[in-house]
Amino acid sequence: QIQVVPWNVKDNVYVMQQGDTSNGDATFKDWSRTIFVSPLHGKMTAFSLATIMSNVFGTVSMAQINTDKYGYPT
Repeated sequence: QIQVVPWNVKDNVYVMQQGDTSNGDATFKDWSRTIFVSPLHGKMTAFSLATIMSNVFGTVSMAQINTDKYGYPT
């Protein structure tokens, strides 16, 4: 049996708009404060992931879901 889960390709990245973002991507390059979470439910969006993580751990700057070359979650 095959299950098809519709996916909006814009749902794979969510960036929290907080404070000064003039330094661009530099905020997101602190790999010591980056985690990998797996497996995720097929209907999980980056916004949902950021919301859950911020409720559990505090401020989240960005959440991103890995996707294949077509933009579908891997």
